Amino acid sequence: MSDQVLIISSHDDLHALSIVWAAQQLEGAMCRILAFHEAPSLASTSIHLGEAGQEITWNDSTSNDTIRLSAFDKIWLRKIAKNKIPDYLHPEDRPFARGSWSQFLDYISKSRLDPGVWINDPHTAEYSDTKNNQLLHAAQSGLKIPATLIGNDPQDIRTFFDQHANEGVIIKPLQPFEWKDGDDYLVPFTTTINREDLEDDETLMSSPMIYQSCIQKQYELRILVAGDNLEVGKLDTQSQERSVIDSRLGNDMATGFVTHYELPNHLKDRLLHFCRCMGLGTGVIDMARGLDGEYYFFEVNPSGQYLWLDACSKDVCTLGAMVKYLFPNHHRQIENSDLSFARFVESGFHIDYAERLDGKIIPHFVNPN
Repeated sequence: MSDQVLIISSHDDLHALSIVWAAQQLEGAMCRILAFHEAPSLASTSIHLGEAGQEITWNDSTSNDTIRLSAFDKIWLRKIAKNKIPDYLHPEDRPFARGSWSQFLDYISKSRLDPGVWINDPHTAEYSDTKNNQLLHAAQSGLKIPATLIGNDPQDIRTFFDQHANEGVIIKPLQPFEWKDGDDYLVPFTTTINREDLEDDETLMSSPMIYQSCIQKQYELRILVAGDNLEVGKLDTQSQERSVIDSRLGNDMATGFVTHYELPNHLKDRLLHFCRCMGLGTGVIDMARGLDGEYYFFEVNPSGQYLWLDACSKDVCTLGAMVKYLFPNHHRQIENSDLSFARFVESGFHIDYAERLDGKIIPHFVNPN
């Protein structure tokens, strides 16, 4: 039995491309990329309805490909960006066109495909991407979480700070954003705050934020969940001053910054239970082990990045975990093949793929989360 996988992402997403490459190494497997955000500029699509049911087709002018969703037994929602609305549309017509594309995605995601076809369908991904839902389900699954306040009430914020002043309090935005400063882009990271930062009511009320007690860490963990497979990278964040609070600021290519880690069985079970409760087939979880020996859940990103763990440590194989999950009928071939990230990069597949498309893609910039 073959495995037919469709990835909704973009033609420049290394995570999607590595799966397409892996499928080509497995006899009988097939994987394609559907770049939803390229419609209508570089793609057209139709839902055909009749007495026999429905057929959803996608005509991709980038790759000169016609995709029929019924041909796939798995559809993985990896990334969706906003659709590129044609420049020739009148400015007052553009909101209508963008809204229509958003509605059309709803039509596709709510289509009555066979059970189990979707991996992280749009509505599951949207629900699971909210931090309060994540933390609530994590706690209900037996995972420890930092004390958390989400909001903009000045008195509640100051009270929360006073309650956790001994361990410290960190602040982070509800969603990623950036400022443009000339040619540079400035991105806010998780940071600690002082009591003096909380004196101005108007500043606090201007935007709800996430406030959490600061966990004193031994190290952090980045965990790829792929079905029942978990692949874990241990991050030595506390050895670098820059990454003590936010691991993204660390030098991940430093020797020993990323190493393979084996989770205790009870923690694996709780993480898998959490993902089932959230409806996630795959996701990237951030945790830390505190100085108290406890494991603390921070967040899950349904479309988080994981291949950089493989790039930093030859002992971590997130690509292999994803391939096993997406192509369950090819386990014997997978076990006998070198489907590592290093082998993928060495093959030059992603470079050849880009050259074949000859710059016709619309870039889909991937958030570092």
